[in-house]
Amino acid sequence: MTATDDVVERLDLMVATLKLAYASEIEKVRERLRTDAASAAILDESSEAWVKSGDLQKKVVASSGVNARTVRRRLQELLALGAIRQQGSGALVAYRSTGLI
Repeated sequence: MTATDDVVERLDLMVATLKLAYASEIEKVRERLRTDAASAAILDESSEAWVKSGDLQKKVVASSGVNARTVRRRLQELLALGAIRQQGSGALVAYRSTGLI
């Protein structure tokens, strides 16, 4: 086992411990987000791979019935919660679910 593998293993254990310790709080947030059509659609659409921002917003608007401004607000909320990650900048922004929620 390399030093990097050891660090990754320890970080994974820390993450698992925190998930256990905060399971009820995470579940409350999950339930709240899943009742919001836009948030649920964002999480679903970005669960498998990175999705370009424009494509994601179009899909969420179409599937959830909310406007693009609401989708952008939800993206920022999900980023702040750590439920999704962002990569790139400008026209190259993409999102992916972290799997936390």
